[in-house]
Amino acid sequence: TEARHARYHGWSDWRNSLLNACTYFCSNHKLRVNLDEEIQMMIDDLKEDNWSTNFEKEQLLLLQLKMMEQFDSEEQVNEFIKKNIQFKEFREKAIVKQLQQSEYEKAINLCLEGEKKDIKYPGTVQKWKGYRYKAYVGLGDKEMQKELGKSLLLQDDFNYLHILKELYSL
Repeated sequence: TEARHARYHGWSDWRNSLLNACTYFCSNHKLRVNLDEEIQMMIDDLKEDNWSTNFEKEQLLLLQLKMMEQFDSEEQVNEFIKKNIQFKEFREKAIVKQLQQSEYEKAINLCLEGEKKDIKYPGTVQKWKGYRYKAYVGLGDKEMQKELGKSLLLQDDFNYLHILKELYSL
């Protein structure tokens, strides 16, 4: 009820903090269902399709994901992440999971899709390229490491300078 109060209109961070505090009570099934329904109602109320409403939707979905990670199976969590892969945080979680499981080809595909989707956001594209570089390292693909490393270096990411020096000295 408090999270729906008009004082939080335009202050979604405050509202989401309130909702986040409620997630700690979700071990009680009835309270979890109530919170999940409330979050879903808030998501459904977001009608516009612009940056701020998409950001707000992503934050609410992340709250749902937090509950799922605490109380649901890994399979359900993975399905939820896959369903919401269009959001940056979800894509990043999926990529990190693929890298941890040594599923480098899948991680590369997620990164490439992200680079195409987020072309308007250079910082986000840079992040996807960084993860893609880690996947190439995992695969042991020196040529792609060199190619992508040079690209990242030319985009002012000097972290790759020493790495490239080592790759070319081999």
